[in-house]
Amino acid sequence: MPNKDLQKLRESIDLTLNQPGVYFQSEILATGISSSSHGIADFQNVSSASKDSFRFPTSEPEEGQVDNNETRSLFHQGEIFLLVVDGGEKEWTAFETGDTGWGSSTLAPLFWLQGVDDQVKPLGTSRYQLSINMQRYISEQPTSDACAQAKKSLENNMVGLSTQILSCEVKCDPQGRIEWLSVIMPIDNSPEIPVSLEGEEEVKPTKMTISLSFIDHPPSIPKPDVKFRFSAMEFINSSVEQAKLDLSTREKD
Repeated sequence: MPNKDLQKLRESIDLTLNQPGVYFQSEILATGISSSSHGIADFQNVSSASKDSFRFPTSEPEEGQVDNNETRSLFHQGEIFLLVVDGGEKEWTAFETGDTGWGSSTLAPLFWLQGVDDQVKPLGTSRYQLSINMQRYISEQPTSDACAQAKKSLENNMVGLSTQILSCEVKCDPQGRIEWLSVIMPIDNSPEIPVSLEGEEEVKPTKMTISLSFIDHPPSIPKPDVKFRFSAMEFINSSVEQAKLDLSTREKD
C-alpha cells in the first residue's frame, strides 16, 4: 500500500486537476533565456489565455539581458494561438501540435505530477519534495492512444524526456490543492541542440515554477479566428536548424 504521504499527495493532485479553473503564474529559468506567463485556465475544456514575456541575451554580453519581448497567447486542446503584430495590425496565428491535452501547454508540469513515484518527502504539513517518473506519468493516461500521445509530446519537448525522473517540490493550500510547484528539467544533450562555444555561459538545468489560484467556475476563453496555421513541430525544427546554421557560421568566424 502507498505510504500516508504519497496517498495524501495523490489525493491533492486529483483534487487539483478536477478544479474548474485557475489563475496561474509560471516562470521558466534556463541558460540564456527566461520567460514568464500569467493568465487563466479552464481545466474542463483544456484551454488557457495568458500574457507572456521572454528575455534573451543580446549580441553584446556587457549590456546583459535587455531584450524583453511580450506577447499574448491562447491554448485550446493542443492548439497554440499567438497574437502577432505586423505593421501595427494584430492577427492571431495558430500552431497545431497534434496533441489534444495539456502536454504542449505552459501548465504541462502540473499534469506530469500524475507520475509521482514512491519517493515523497514531507517538508512540513503542506509542502513535499518528490520525484516524477515520466514513464509512470505515461502509463497513468486513460487509453493506449493517450499514452502514445503523452510520450510523443514529451519527446517533442525534449529528446529522452519520456524516460526521465524529474525532481519536484509542491505546496498545497488549506483545502489540499496544489498551489505551487517547481520542477527541475534535465539538461538537453540531444545532438540536434547546438552546444555552447568556449567562453559562453555554461548550460544548466532548466527550472520551471507554477503558482495557482483557484476559481469555482470554468472561465470563458473563446477560440480566436485565424488566417494562418502552422505545424508547431515544423516551426521548432526550423528554429533548431537555423540555430545550427548560426553556430556553424560563428565557428568559421
